[in-house]
Amino acid sequence: MVQKVISALKTIEFSRFDVILKGVGAFPKSKFPRVVWVGTEETGGKLMVDLAKKVENVLEPLGFSSDKPFKPHLTVFRIKKKIGDITEELKEKETMEFGKLAVTGIKLKKSELTPDGPNYSDLLEVKAI
Repeated sequence: MVQKVISALKTIEFSRFDVILKGVGAFPKSKFPRVVWVGTEETGGKLMVDLAKKVENVLEPLGFSSDKPFKPHLTVFRIKKKIGDITEELKEKETMEFGKLAVTGIKLKKSELTPDGPNYSDLLEVKAI
């Protein structure tokens, strides 16, 4: 199956684009955060959504489907223990810009869980044209 996924992803074509990282938030809610993320401005975010749709479209015939809509973001960290409501802290940064990210490729990653934490390796990189 991995080789079929690799073959499908190799068919994706996209041009390099920039994304401005802007704002912060938390999943699932700022009152009960598990993940803190940095968002994107609208234009770059739309380009990321378009790229995610290309990935979904080539993987769907292989039996993969998305369980929820893609929300463009950069995960900053995960929270393992309950820390309480961070709504006010996030609100202070909701319009802050954190810089620009050049999207020059996408990678298929392999994650192996170990007692010391996950190990990640690259299986494929599809570069922008």
